[in-house]
Amino acid sequence: MSQIFAGSFTIAGDALYLPMMAHTKRDSILQTFGGLTRALVVLALIVYGAYVIGRSVFANYTINQQIASLRGQIHQIEVDIAELKNLIVYYESDSFKEIEARRRLGMRAPGEQVVILPKPEDRKLPDGTPETVIEAQKEKDAIPNPQKWISYILGV
Repeated sequence: MSQIFAGSFTIAGDALYLPMMAHTKRDSILQTFGGLTRALVVLALIVYGAYVIGRSVFANYTINQQIASLRGQIHQIEVDIAELKNLIVYYESDSFKEIEARRRLGMRAPGEQVVILPKPEDRKLPDGTPETVIEAQKEKDAIPNPQKWISYILGV
């Protein structure tokens, strides 16, 4: 085998031999910190990416909730508009005008007779005494139902 020495490397046949470099403790620490630094940078990027994605998902959820709420409000307003349109149609009708003319103005249709009934508390019997029938009915309604049944069955 022929060996050629050319400075810092050796050629022996077809093979090239480089001298072993001495790895110092400092090189080993730098390699460890380099790997740790890369791992921390990758971890920081992953955490930041998760934060950005989480914030975007939450914002999307909030916006969808607002959209659903606004759609509900739109539906309710559309229902209110439909009711108001129906009221307008009713108020413009002849039947409403006739009812209001009778109620507010005391008008009547031709051939109609108006009967005014007194309020129940103003009613009196023909002899001028207050109606005792209504008072008796009120007293009868105050009796509990089971007692009414016993009275009915026993004929009391």
